[in-house]
Amino acid sequence: MIEFACSSCGRNMRVKDEYSGKKAKCPTCGQPIEIPRVGAGLSAAGSEIIKFRCEHCNQKIGLPARYAGKRVRCAKCQGAISVPQAAERSAQASAEKIQLSCDHCGKAYAVPAKYAGKRVKCKQCGEAVTVPDGKAELPAEPSDVFAVAAGGMGESDTWAGDLLAMEASAPEAEDVLTVKPLEPDAAASESNTFDDVVALRGGAADRAVRTGKGGFGGIGGVPVAIVASFCGALLGALIWLVIAAATGYQIGYVAWGVGALAGVGMSVFTDRQSVALGVLAAFFGLCGILMGKVFVAKWVVLPMLQKGIAQFELADENIAEMVDDPDTMFSIACLELVESGEIDEEVAWDTIDARMVEDVPAEMLEKTEAAAQKAAELSDRWSSRPEKIAAVRAHAGKLRSKMASFIAETSAGLIIAFVATFSFMDLLWFLMALGSAYTIGSGRNN
Repeated sequence: MIEFACSSCGRNMRVKDEYSGKKAKCPTCGQPIEIPRVGAGLSAAGSEIIKFRCEHCNQKIGLPARYAGKRVRCAKCQGAISVPQAAERSAQASAEKIQLSCDHCGKAYAVPAKYAGKRVKCKQCGEAVTVPDGKAELPAEPSDVFAVAAGGMGESDTWAGDLLAMEASAPEAEDVLTVKPLEPDAAASESNTFDDVVALRGGAADRAVRTGKGGFGGIGGVPVAIVASFCGALLGALIWLVIAAATGYQIGYVAWGVGALAGVGMSVFTDRQSVALGVLAAFFGLCGILMGKVFVAKWVVLPMLQKGIAQFELADENIAEMVDDPDTMFSIACLELVESGEIDEEVAWDTIDARMVEDVPAEMLEKTEAAAQKAAELSDRWSSRPEKIAAVRAHAGKLRSKMASFIAETSAGLIIAFVATFSFMDLLWFLMALGSAYTIGSGRNN
């Protein structure tokens, strides 16, 4: 393995020897870097990284050898610890052993402490075993005790593979945190700390350096994360539509899940999380909620409104209200003239529209003027209330059908349905959804 640091930002990285001399991009600062050649004096043996554990919380830490003997602060528990000398740590690591036995077949082993917490495979039974995260003394005559090679089983290994490291063929991805070195005389003082150390990280960062791409974990993943956040919000909107269509109810708290999906889409595809990405995730969450409202209005609420209007049965109080409304009675009079054959149906509806709309084109006024006069005269001739009630009962069905068609065929109907999807509780769900999207998208939940 080749271990080196970015010349621009100081990020320490580790790649396989086969990438020696190749060019890549730093996953932290995005600047181009050239991986040192193995023969140039930088290799796993030539550029030493001291790996040790925090004595307070047992967190794994890795630092360049130049910090040997210095005091640092663990970023996980904030405890002050001493970086061991390289030779001291090497001797200590080789001397420490952990005794364990297979949970399935009982076969006993003793392995170096560096495998603490890792998953290994017992060759005798083939089952996975977790190495205890602790230290134990070796028995005087342990049975089946073998040394585990750091790079996995090789042809020259004398132990012939009784304990196989499950991750032997892949680079070890250390769970190492960034630490703040302290001055020797100020272990507990924050004012004397300095931030020029970046600990080694495995996983996505190493993959980004080996391939020369930012990958999902680097800056190159930000555009992908933005697209994924929008797709997450759109997916949430579609899920909301499916739930509403299946249940017949618009469940408001589903909006919370829409915001969460927008945040998850942003966080999964990049580790370069920031306040700006959190705000963008919240914006996509809001867009997803509004899209969900439109979907539900178009394909759930609007058909329900049409069906309700078409099947609406007039009660006595509804008829009384229609009789007392001059515009309604004018519309009824127009439909009565159609039934008597004095005007055709198209002119009747144009006449009704001209009565309801403020700014009417001159051509329509001229076309409907005669019909409007006849309808007004007929409405005035209905002197008795029973006559008006009978006319309303006779033509109310046509008015309902016309209104249902109006809702289905015009944008005004969609607007009415969209407004109908909102309630006072939506304010709570909106705030929770946007808060979740921002928290997850900006990494504040970590």
